[in-house]
Amino acid sequence: MGNISERRKHPRFKVKGGLTAILLPGRGRSGEIKNVSRTGIAFSYITSGNWTVETAAIDIVSQDGGCRLEEIPCKSIHESSDKNKDSSSLMEWRTHGLEFGAMNLEQKEMLNNLIRDYATS
Repeated sequence: MGNISERRKHPRFKVKGGLTAILLPGRGRSGEIKNVSRTGIAFSYITSGNWTVETAAIDIVSQDGGCRLEEIPCKSIHESSDKNKDSSSLMEWRTHGLEFGAMNLEQKEMLNNLIRDYATS
């Protein structure tokens, strides 16, 4: 089979760890961010019942308190089983992708700082 070209417009950066996506409106739903680009994120979460990801915005926070992006507009673009999580676990892990919507200048600058400080290429 031939090479499949990358469809993404912006490079994706693996997150070093310690970043959480909090779905808005808030109902205590959050997930561990796996990777980030200038146009979206992918995060892992543990399913609970018939939880579906429907969100209009997210907050992104770091565990060390050094980063907090608030009310980033986004839309859901994909979801799948997370094969990289512990398969012996009784919990089901899912990966969800979100595409960012229109951000203001401050949000864009903070996202660039987040990629610089919390991600690797």
